[in-house]
Amino acid sequence: MANSKHVPVRATLHKLFPAEFLTALAKWTGAMVRQRKIGPVELFWTVVLGFGLGRQRSVAGLRRAFEKSTGTTVEESSFYDRFNAGFAKMLKQAAAHALDHGVGVGRALRGQLAGFRDVVLTDSTVVRLHDLLKEAYPGARTNHSKAALKAHWVMSVSGDGKHSVRVTPGKRHDGPVFQVGKRVAGKLLMFDLGYFRYQLFDCIARNGGFFLSRLKASTNPIIVSENLHHRGRARDIVGQPIWQAVQRLKRETLDVMVQTQFQRRIYGGRRGVGERLFRVVGLRDEASGEYHLYITNVAPGQLAAKDVQSTYALR
Repeated sequence: MANSKHVPVRATLHKLFPAEFLTALAKWTGAMVRQRKIGPVELFWTVVLGFGLGRQRSVAGLRRAFEKSTGTTVEESSFYDRFNAGFAKMLKQAAAHALDHGVGVGRALRGQLAGFRDVVLTDSTVVRLHDLLKEAYPGARTNHSKAALKAHWVMSVSGDGKHSVRVTPGKRHDGPVFQVGKRVAGKLLMFDLGYFRYQLFDCIARNGGFFLSRLKASTNPIIVSENLHHRGRARDIVGQPIWQAVQRLKRETLDVMVQTQFQRRIYGGRRGVGERLFRVVGLRDEASGEYHLYITNVAPGQLAAKDVQSTYALR
């Protein structure tokens, strides 16, 4: 049996965050005013390596992990007081440092991605917090997680673009968090359904960028033309809503242009309605017979229909 490749996670993390760096960072952010029994380096590693262990997460559990790893007994109040604004800033700066130094720079895009300046990935994850933080960080599920934060991550695949992490309350919707400007020109942005908004896609297109996302089931744009020509007596689907059309199709690949409508931002006290043509590609699952639909503004000549699913899977 072949040996599995071992990844020295702890050694890699310690190389990325040496003790001297963490000590200096703690002083700069105000996480440490003067050295006490609870040092910033030990506290940092307790949080980073210990917070994700076990099904139940609590500050009391972190204190026990700290005492076990350092062999030092600390008072509850002293330990809890370390979780202040300075320590929060220290963790945020450490995350930014990891993004800047942990992701390689200058990776050349190849294959079906060679036509883009860069590929930008964005995603989010929810972290449960203690219920005492429910006012500052209200969770989306009040019966399960009264307090939660959501970390939104934006990453440049080539390493030449900007990386960022933004923290919001857990109940905050993903879509409005992601901001678009001229920096997206020539880049391919890929999202999950949490970021799905026609307004966002329109903004990306207006700034010269490209996007690729799954098509949300609650949307039903109208087909206005087909990008593929089919031999024989192919079913005419132009003018039909996309989800109704695919229910009667058995083609392996669907590649069409659809008309979308969306509300623009309020400007001058009035909210206008926008319209834009987008491309929808569908790949039929042989086992279930159902289509996986993707929406994009990348032209067929730049990204073939057969490559859309594999490109999105790179997320």
